[in-house]
This record gives sequence, structure tokens and C-alpha cells, in this order.
Amino acid sequence: MNNSFKGLLTIASLALCLPLSAQAQSQWGEWYVAPSVIFNDGAPERRVDDGFSGFQVNFGRNFGTRYSLEGQLGYSTIDGYYRVAGAWVRDDENVLDLSANILLHHDRDAEFDMYALGGLGYLSYQYNVNGGEENRPSATLGFGIKWQPSWADRLALRTEARYRLGYEQDYHFHDYVVGIGVQWSFGAATR
Repeated sequence: MNNSFKGLLTIASLALCLPLSAQAQSQWGEWYVAPSVIFNDGAPERRVDDGFSGFQVNFGRNFGTRYSLEGQLGYSTIDGYYRVAGAWVRDDENVLDLSANILLHHDRDAEFDMYALGGLGYLSYQYNVNGGEENRPSATLGFGIKWQPSWADRLALRTEARYRLGYEQDYHFHDYVVGIGVQWSFGAATR
């Protein structure tokens, strides 16, 4: 495991533990789960096909009135051309995306809530043409809109767009990922 990946894992672990250490001093809000389908727009130099490619599930917890912390699990199958032994070969890749994100809400209690997000993660790529696998740390930045109509007490529609950067020693890549789904909140809300 290279040093940059170990450093990113350490930072992600600390980011996850920070709100837990403040639990006794602050009131926590409700939990939520947000499944969605995702559209992937890959970097042109990667020669991947853009389109609906998979799903993601976000598990989160609101804290304070403006912040949420969530973990994300995503899975995609992306078709395109991949470099194998110096040549471009048509194939598909299976992508596992694990990340931890912090969300900053404009007004979490409003019917339309805009939010910004950022986080660190881990990507695992499996190529079918040669059975190869790549694992790399990642970073993501994005924004989203959550619509919770007044008649839907714990259910909301959610869409977000993320810029995802994958790190490797000699090559970095980027993708744009758009998710469209629902968010279901549960647990007692304390404000």
C-alpha cells in the first residue's frame, strides 16, 4: 500500500471520528438512507461511454442544523476502450466506489435544500478483458438539491452532481457522476 493511500485513509478515518467525539456536546439529528441510480460521464481521454451505469447508496446522519456526514457505496459497469499492453481494447469495467463525505446544507429544513459536498474515498476497478484490477484513493466535490414536499414527511427526492478524481502514481483520471434517487429519513430529529 503506497504512502499517499495510507495518508488518505488516515484523514478519512479522522474525519469520520471527529463528529463522534462531539456527540456528548451536540444534539444529533436524524439518520437517512438515499439510494439512487447514477449517470457516469468519463474523461474523454479514458474513451468510456457516457450513460446510466449503476447505482449508489448513501447512509448518513445529520448533525447541527447545516451539516451531514455520510458514507457512500457505489457500483457501476462502464463500457469503453481501455489500454491493455499498450493498445486500446473495447471492454467494460466494474467499478466499486466507497467514500465518506461531508455535506454543507443551505437550509436542511426547507422544501428545496441545496447542499455542497466533499470527501475522500477508495475506487476498485476490475477489467473483464484481461482480468486486471486497479485500486486507488479518490477525492470528490459536488453539489445537490433535495426536494422534500410538505406532504412527504420522511421521504425526499434527491439529485446531485459530483466531480470524482482518482489518484495513481503516474496517472490521475476524473469523472463526472450524476445521481438521481430518493432519501428516506428515520430516527428522532433533534434540533
